[in-house]
Amino acid sequence: MVRIAPATIASVLLTGAVGLAGSAAPAVAAVAANPAAAALHDLVTAEWQREMREDPLEASADGFHEYDAYWPDVSLATLAREHQEDVQALRKLAAIDRSALTGEDLITYDLFKYRYGMQVEEYGLKGYLMPVTELDGVQTLRRLTQSLRFENEADYRNFVHRLQTFNPTWTRPSPSSNRGSRTA
Repeated sequence: MVRIAPATIASVLLTGAVGLAGSAAPAVAAVAANPAAAALHDLVTAEWQREMREDPLEASADGFHEYDAYWPDVSLATLAREHQEDVQALRKLAAIDRSALTGEDLITYDLFKYRYGMQVEEYGLKGYLMPVTELDGVQTLRRLTQSLRFENEADYRNFVHRLQTFNPTWTRPSPSSNRGSRTA
């Protein structure tokens, strides 16, 4: 499965939301006049914020430092809840009249639908039972310090908190990876 980093998709989606031609003022006025575009922008923004909360490591890598002190919750219950939220996001997207959208908003709509559709499909294929891949897992944590900011005391405290709360179960098979090996 091809994974697109949340920051990449959010950047593309939010760039479309603001407009590629320079000033955001005309784009904002156009959104205000188009309820479908406004609903799309609200959905994209809310989902991006949710993704940052749910994956603090990705948030740090994307330069969003509000969650630098935390680890993602990869419990099966949390993954199931996040899946339901992804399904709900697709329902909200389906309620937006695509035919009322123009330009970048059409691209944003289609990218959002594709990305969330892939996430829902991946959950159905139980991709979460394979927590370690060549692109994701404990072996990639060495990049963590490269994405953190160390500009003030709070930044260092966030890093220390993250180190102190590291879950050592990441270094041995987790309940979800054990389930994956049993179902294979």
